[in-house]
Amino acid sequence: MAWTKQILHDWLRLALAPAKIRRLISKQYAEQLQVAHELPGPQNWREPFAHIPLFWRKQLPEINSALLEKSWCWFQHESDFERGFWVLGQAEYPSQLSSVANPPWLLCWEGNPSFAHSQQVAVIGSRKASPQALLNTTQFATDLALAGLTITSGLAMGVDNAAHWAALNQAKATCAVLGCGIDMCYPPRAWELKKEIQQHGLVVSEYLPGTAAKTEHFPARNRIISGLSKGVLVMAAAKRSGSLITARLAAEQGKDVFAVPYGLHDPTGAGCHWLIQQGAKLVTGATDIIEEWPTLNLATNSPAEESQHEMFATGLENSAMLVNVGFETTSFEQILQRSQLSVAEVMNELVSLEVDGWIKAVPGGYVRMRG
Repeated sequence: MAWTKQILHDWLRLALAPAKIRRLISKQYAEQLQVAHELPGPQNWREPFAHIPLFWRKQLPEINSALLEKSWCWFQHESDFERGFWVLGQAEYPSQLSSVANPPWLLCWEGNPSFAHSQQVAVIGSRKASPQALLNTTQFATDLALAGLTITSGLAMGVDNAAHWAALNQAKATCAVLGCGIDMCYPPRAWELKKEIQQHGLVVSEYLPGTAAKTEHFPARNRIISGLSKGVLVMAAAKRSGSLITARLAAEQGKDVFAVPYGLHDPTGAGCHWLIQQGAKLVTGATDIIEEWPTLNLATNSPAEESQHEMFATGLENSAMLVNVGFETTSFEQILQRSQLSVAEVMNELVSLEVDGWIKAVPGGYVRMRG
């Protein structure tokens, strides 16, 4: 795309305008912006003010030169993966996202942009999910990825982390939506995961480079997760959680909502049970989701499946044991109990995981180093 610093400057004025002004402009002029890629000659996304009267342009904020320069430097920076911007009216902008209420006017992305146009399912849940919930997440996400769906989530610890890694370990597509600047990572422990997704998936954020994570960013981030996806699968959630916000947004956007049941008194399932009571579909396996979408063309998403599969072969071999080791210190006794294997089998598996760099022995047990 023929981006220039001036085009970026103009779009930043629109994207960073107060929400009320954006809504008014969108109501009157979004139609012209969104059909720009269908018009002959110069595309209107390169001239965002072409249909906006001077009165409204004067209401838009001026852009700090340092912010513009930082964003432009990020865009121009050479790396071993692609990066760029999408804006409303651009053919590359994810069509499924442009149709929801209050879509981002500008998105930053890194990785493989084609995944933004694939069939996506959001897999979300608690950052403090139980070992069983994480095991369930890995199984669901693996099966959904193998069926051809892109696994979309929010890069958080717990369910999000397990879902992303499940797709990567199968050399399948995954999309991470950030609640911070595109050049940053929250939580910091997910840096290695983010790097893998930059190389083999897609990272998306509506927040410009240098923007720190803030509490209010995450509900906004969640509307993008649900907006990109055909449906949302809630793996584990408390009664009050961001996962329920995402599920509500998905329902408002006309998307399907799925939830996994748990034991009656298992706090992991409290939010899932509430969603089921509200009409979410109870699912016990990926097939339950796929059967809801019989008309989907679930073709393989990954263009480099063979080479990526070799890269993640170790993770595939060890994934069953890996789920028993947490990012906090996990004792050998806990791992033994969770795995239900013999002492000798567990020791052999742990040694293999440690040699391959997946876990690290620490005082009191083991700590997972990556997904």
